Order: sequence, then structure tokens, then C-alpha cells
Amino acid sequence: MVSAVDALTHREGETRADYYQRILLSPLALRVKAADIDDNADPERLARLDPATRDRLVLKYQTARKALGLAA
Repeated sequence: MVSAVDALTHREGETRADYYQRILLSPLALRVKAADIDDNADPERLARLDPATRDRLVLKYQTARKALGLAA
């Protein structure tokens, strides 16, 4: 479990690609990150945001899902 928490910790100066690669090495971290993305990408949550923020986050979550091999 500690290794999953470590895998989910984004390090200073680390690229998103490297971060996602580390998550892929831990099945538990991947499950947690998938749930986190699903929660953050909830349409009701996103609907409360201003359009620029919403668009930025939608792209961020789509990119993360693709990098992690998760269905959109």
C-alpha cells in the first residue's frame, strides 16, 4: 500500500508522462488514480466551473485517461 501512495505522489519537476508511467507500474495506484479522475471529471462538478477552467480540465482528464490506458 505504501508503494501505491509513493506511485501517486507527483514529484517536483516531474513530467506528467513520467508520473503516469510510474502509476502504471502499480495496479493499486492505477485503480486509485482512475477513481480520482472519474470523480474529478464528474459532469455535475465540471458544469459549475467557468468555461476556460472546464475546458482545461476536460483536456487534462482525457490526456490522463489515454496515458493510463483507461476508457474515456
